[in-house]
Parts: sequence; C-alpha cells; structure tokens
Amino acid sequence: MLSSHVIRNSNEDSLYWMLQKVILLNNKEILFSFIASPTYPSIFEFTYTKLIKVDTMGNVLRTKNFNDSISVIDIGYLDNQVLYSFIHNSFTQERNKIYFLNRETLEIEDSIVGYSATNMKEINDSTLTFLGENGKEIHYMPYLILCPTFDYYIYNKNTKFTHPIARIYNYLYDNVFLFWNYFDGFGGTEKNKIDFINQDSIYSVFNLRELTLSSDRYIGFGIINYKQSGDTNFVYKIIYNDSTINFIALDEIKATRDGGAILLIGYNLKNCIVKFMPNGLTSILDIETKEKEIEDFNCANNINRDTKVNGRNLTNIGTFRVYIQNYLKNHPSVHKGMTTMVRQLASGENGLPLEIYCFTSDTRWVNYESIQADIFDHIFAVAPEFGLQILQKP
Repeated sequence: MLSSHVIRNSNEDSLYWMLQKVILLNNKEILFSFIASPTYPSIFEFTYTKLIKVDTMGNVLRTKNFNDSISVIDIGYLDNQVLYSFIHNSFTQERNKIYFLNRETLEIEDSIVGYSATNMKEINDSTLTFLGENGKEIHYMPYLILCPTFDYYIYNKNTKFTHPIARIYNYLYDNVFLFWNYFDGFGGTEKNKIDFINQDSIYSVFNLRELTLSSDRYIGFGIINYKQSGDTNFVYKIIYNDSTINFIALDEIKATRDGGAILLIGYNLKNCIVKFMPNGLTSILDIETKEKEIEDFNCANNINRDTKVNGRNLTNIGTFRVYIQNYLKNHPSVHKGMTTMVRQLASGENGLPLEIYCFTSDTRWVNYESIQADIFDHIFAVAPEFGLQILQKP
C-alpha cells in the first residue's frame, strides 16, 4: 500500500505538509502535490508547495519545491505537460497563473494567466477547460458584500489563446449567485465538476446560492453545456424548493453517451444521484415550456399554490411521457417523416399503460428488432429516475 504520509515525509524538514491533490501521469508514475506552513496550517498562511513524482513502488523519482505565499493549488495535465496552478495570496493576476511543467523534470516551460484557476480538465491534446475568477467583484448594496465572479475558460494550446465560455452567474438575474465552496471547490479536495463524451457537449456544474438582504442560502445547482470552440449550448438551473437546505456538495459529474449527465449531489446529510435529461436543450425547453404554461394557467385563475393539490402541476408520468417523445424524436433510427406519438391509455388493475407509436427508418427485419429492443431497453432503464416502476405480469 502506497501512503501519502510516507511520500510527503520523503524529504526531511520541519514543515507541516498537507496532501492537496494526486494524479496518475501514466501507468508507472504518480504525482503528489503538497502544501505547507512553518506553523500549524491556516488556509491563508501557506508559504511552500511541493511536487513529488514517484513510481508505483513509492520510490521518489523527482521533487520540485515552490516557495511563495499561496492559499490553494491544483494540478492536472495537458498533452505531455503537467499543469500546475496555485492561487497567490496577493490576488494579482500576474501572480496567479497556470504553469506548464515538463513531465519528466517538473521544470516550468510555459504559463498562461489563470486567475484562481481550478477544476482543470483536458479535452484533447491541445484543449484545456478550467474555472477561473475574472478579477471582478460584486458590491451588493446597501450592504457591502464582495463576491468574486467566475467564468469557465477554454484554452487552445496551438493558438495560445484563452477565452471565457460564459458568465455563469449574473447578480442582476434572480438574485442568484454562483457559490464555489472553498473546501469543496478548490485545490486537492476538489471533485470532478467537468466531464464530456462529445467534444461539442462539455458539461460543467456549479452551486447556486441566493444572496439577498433577507436570504443567504443554497438553492440548487446549475449546469453549463458548451462546445470545444467555446460556444455555449445552454445554461440550466435546478432549484430545490426546500428552505431547510443549508449546504449542497457537488461531488462529481459524469457525462453519458446518450448526451446527458449523471451528477452526485449531497445536501442536508443526504446523498442522491441526479440524472440530467439527455437530448440536450430540446428536452429542457419542452419541460420549461410546460412549466410556463402551467404557471400562467394557475396565475390567470388565481389559484392558491400553497397547497399542491390546487391547480395544475407537472407529474412524473406526464414528464416521463414528454421525455420519451423527445427521445424518439431525436433517435437516429426513428423515421422523422412519419407519425411519432406517446399516448396514455386507460388505467386498470395493472397500472397506467403508455403506448409508443413510431416507425423505424430501417425496415429490414433484423435491424427493426434491434432498434425496437434498444428503445425499450432505454425506457426501462430511465423509468426509475422519474419515480416510476415498470410492471411485469407473468
């Protein structure tokens, strides 16, 4: 067993070293990053960082020390270089960079401005995406509240160009702020909050926090989806209607091959898995359109929504029906020029049946059977995500 405690003490000194992050460089080499203080560590008193490269047997291959006043660090890789970012306590852009280190020697070869850069993710050999502070602050009046604003950035190694993907919160928009929790969002404790399968569909996730004169609480999380070019596909908010929520931990995001994403969320000492709907913006817009229609109806008829049984509501079966409709509409093997329909039949002792009516674009028997099986395999798999159970009667 390879212990970080043994690794960090490989160089004898009197400093108090803390493990920040570890990455696997290849099948034979591991890179550890440590942060240290001459005294008992404080999050604003770190003055030393250390990189230690070891083999799988724990033998130290290379070390590199950086002596400076910093707060947190992050490491990653791009192509054949190690990415090393540390946030300097001076909070100046010149002192807060992403450094490109030689993978063998750990010496600095190049750098780019990456102010408070974290959550670095390699998209391909030349493209990097990361979360970075844009250096601006929001002053919420009449109280002085300093809120650093963050952008997602994309960097192209070939063109040496860095540009923001999208502003992911706006203090004039519903009083909702991005909140990047220090201990969960920076440095070695940071989880994977960027993932992708298709380079034109990169997912990033972030916290949403309400910041008004009467409220300062977590209200949900947001998802931004963008292309390798930096163009934004969509930004979507998921709001929890629960006033008891006091913390939301975004543990990890995993992009799925059907175009969606799975998120691991923790709140109020609970853990849950959120399956974000596939088919991208099409499905989201349809659900949002239905929500707007229901909201307009309830407002027009002066319906008291304090009691959920009053007025119209979205239901899990109704949302599931819309989801299947959009899934079929975007399925490459479903004929686009013929009727596609998902309808609800009369309920009975066996539950509430749904009927799927569509045509395949391939009429060959074997291919038809395969397409039909794939569609129902997917429907059976996602039904529990909507709180539904498929009935099987012998």
